[in-house]
Amino acid sequence: MIQFINPTILKIKKKMIIMIGLVLLLVISQYPLLSPTNDSIHDEESNPGGIQIDDGLDYTSCSDPTVRVDSNGTIYAVWKDSRLINETQYISGYELQFGNIFFSKSINGGRSFEPNKNINLYQENIAFTQPIMAIDELDYIYIGWIEFNYSYQDEVDANIYIAQSTNNGENFSDPVLVDNGNIDVSIHQNFAMIVDKTGTIHVAFAGIPSAMMNSTINQNWDIYYTKCQRYNEPFILPLRVNDDFTQNCTQGYPSMDVDDKGNAFIVWRDNRNSGNATLYFSTIKSNNLVISQNTRIGGDIIHINAGPAIAVFGNNIYVVWQENSLYEPLMISKSFDSGRTFSEQCQLNGVNIISCKNPQIKLNREGVLFIVWSAAKVSDREYPYGIYYLISYDGGKSYTKIAELSNYRIIQRSNGKSIISPQLEPSMDITNNSIVFSYVEKRMEKYDDSNQPILGNMLTSLWSISFQKQTFDDGTKN
Repeated sequence: MIQFINPTILKIKKKMIIMIGLVLLLVISQYPLLSPTNDSIHDEESNPGGIQIDDGLDYTSCSDPTVRVDSNGTIYAVWKDSRLINETQYISGYELQFGNIFFSKSINGGRSFEPNKNINLYQENIAFTQPIMAIDELDYIYIGWIEFNYSYQDEVDANIYIAQSTNNGENFSDPVLVDNGNIDVSIHQNFAMIVDKTGTIHVAFAGIPSAMMNSTINQNWDIYYTKCQRYNEPFILPLRVNDDFTQNCTQGYPSMDVDDKGNAFIVWRDNRNSGNATLYFSTIKSNNLVISQNTRIGGDIIHINAGPAIAVFGNNIYVVWQENSLYEPLMISKSFDSGRTFSEQCQLNGVNIISCKNPQIKLNREGVLFIVWSAAKVSDREYPYGIYYLISYDGGKSYTKIAELSNYRIIQRSNGKSIISPQLEPSMDITNNSIVFSYVEKRMEKYDDSNQPILGNMLTSLWSISFQKQTFDDGTKN
C-alpha cells in the first residue's frame, strides 16, 4: 500500500536535518587545520583493538609502556609490572614503588601477544622503573630502565641499565650499567635513549652530583648526555647540556632524537626563569661533542610546560608538549634550520579536547608526522581520558582531523557497578601504513561495602597494558 507523507512533516524533518548539519559543522570547525587527506584515517575490519598485552593476575598492576616494531613487522612491548611484589617505599621524600620490567611480542600483527617475559628478576630493596625500548638497523632490541637501590634507609643509589637482545627478544643479555661518572640519576624524572643506524647508544638524563644527592639543597638537577659506540663498550663521561648556572634550579624530563649523522637533539623542562618552568633545546654534535647554546622554545614563563617530546627529520625539528595553562592544551613548535630558530607555538587540540597529557611524536621514513596523546573530553566527567592522535603530511603546515582510539574497556567495580575505563600513557610506532599503540588501561576498581574506594592500598585500581592498531595513507600515493 502506498502511504502519503504530510508535507508539513517533510518541512519539519528538513529543518531538523539542517539544524543537525549546522551543529556538526560547528563541532568540526573547532579542530585545527585539516589535511587534504584527512579521510585516510579509518578503522580496518582487521583492527584487533584493545588487546591486553600483559598476562598478570588480578593482583597486579602495570604502567610505563613502550611499543616498537622491527623491520619484519614484529611488534614488541615493554612495561613496568608489579606482579612479583607490591610495595611502596618513601625515601628522601620520594615515593618509590617496587616493580619489575616485563616484555612481550606479537608475530601476527598484534592479534595476540606471547607469554610475558621478566627482563630483570626481583631483588630485595631494588625498584625498577621507567622502561624504554629502541630497535636498531639490525633489529637488535635495547631495553633501558632506572634501577633504585635503597638498601639503606634514606639513601638511594639510582642508575640506568640497558639490556640487549640479538634474537628478537628470545633472550636478553645481562644488563650493562650506563656510566654516570659521579652523577646520580634523578629519582623523579624520565630519561631518554636512542640507538642510531650505526648502533651508537645515546642517553640523556636528569641528574645531580652525588655529593648533593642527600643534602638539604638538592634542587639543582641538570640535564646530562652520554653515549657509547656499541653495546657493552664504555660510555663517555656525561656532558652537562643545560648552560645556566642558577643554584636550586631544576631541569628534567628530557626527550631526545638523533639525525642520520648521529647528532643528538635534546629538549627538556627548565625552570631557570624565576622558577617558572619553560622548555629549552640544545644539540650535541656527533664528531666533536660540541653542545650548542640553549634555545628557549615557546611557552609563557608563567605557565609550566610538561611532557616534552621531540622528533627530527633532516633539518626539520618538531617539539610537542603539554602546557599547564587553562585547559592544559597540546602545543607544537617547529624548526626548519636544525634548531637555530623555532616557530611560534601552535595549539593542536580542539576546544572539546582538554587536559592533554603524555604527548608522543614520531616521523616515518617519508617525513609523515604522527602525534599521539591522552586527553579528556569536555562532555565527559567521571572517567574521561582517551587516546587521541593526528597526522601531518606536509611538515606540520596542516593536520588531519583529530582521531580517537575506539574499543574502550568496560570494567566492573567490586561494588557491582560498571564504568568506561580511562586510557593513559600512550606509546606509538609506525610500520608501513599502520600506527601501533600501547597504553595503560584500567581493568578493575576495588570498593568496600559502603561503596567507597579502598584507600591506602596501591592496588585499589588495577591497570593493564593494551594494544591497538590503525591504518593510514603512508604518504607515498598520488
